[in-house]
Amino acid sequence: MTHGYFLAEDSKEQLIMRPYSPLGILYISAYLEQNNFTNEVYDSTFGSLAELKNLLENEKPDLMVFIQPDDQAECAQNNRVYKRFSSLQHTKIILGGPEVTQS
Repeated sequence: MTHGYFLAEDSKEQLIMRPYSPLGILYISAYLEQNNFTNEVYDSTFGSLAELKNLLENEKPDLMVFIQPDDQAECAQNNRVYKRFSSLQHTKIILGGPEVTQS
């Protein structure tokens, strides 16, 4: 699971520098762990799209959960990028977040 938010791409947040933990994803992860479902969380805040792509290419997950940011344009753009990853061709992708129906 990841949220696909990259601080390096957010000039406004770079000025403020008060990023926060992806609590929603962490809650979901804890619930899954309590119910014996192995899962992994990738906090992309201080990462990069290239790092995420490398992780996905190495892991080749059966299922990916992307909790999208609330920026509609960024959400749609990231969805198109994820779908092009060769490592995700056989991966079921679940999108979550406030505006996923818009992408």
